[in-house]
Amino acid sequence: MIAACFGDVFVSKECYNVIMRRFGGLAMVSKKHILSDSLFTVVTLIVVFSVNLFLVEQFDTKTMTPMIFVLGVFLVSWRTQGYFFGIASSLISVLAVNWAFTYPYWAFDLISPECISSAVVMLIVSSMTGALTTRLKQQEKIKAETSREKMRANLLRAVSHDLRTPLTTIFGHACLNESGSDGVCGHTLLCKFLCPS
Repeated sequence: MIAACFGDVFVSKECYNVIMRRFGGLAMVSKKHILSDSLFTVVTLIVVFSVNLFLVEQFDTKTMTPMIFVLGVFLVSWRTQGYFFGIASSLISVLAVNWAFTYPYWAFDLISPECISSAVVMLIVSSMTGALTTRLKQQEKIKAETSREKMRANLLRAVSHDLRTPLTTIFGHACLNESGSDGVCGHTLLCKFLCPS
């Protein structure tokens, strides 16, 4: 089953999903996660924008604006899956800072050095946070799989032991009953016991 074509290379659906997960894609993310991540991103950016407007209006300070937006970008990158929402929130934050909190107010001036430097900083923050959280989620998944495999092995070991212990006792008693008083249990008795055909 062919899932995608990258140039001249066709890959299976499983390989495509692994590639997309590794590079922060949305291949295996369900619609529920996309919806919740989108909602979280929008709400976080609205709250950050509102907090900045409140601080500017009440305290007439603009020094906190970039830091609060970086915090919002960090929260979005940390909470959502993949890189998409973090990078999108960083670009939206750069536009919001440029539009509402830098001169000329309520207009875009995308060529200013402040806009370019804030865009670079926010993209770096979102990329690093997205990479770290993706790596942490992968490590948690590996840890959960390892503990699950360990628990499974322990269960099999316990069941095997619990089955062998009574069987050994039963076999010993069967040998005594079959062989008589001399206590010698032959190979044929063992075969009859294990393979009663």
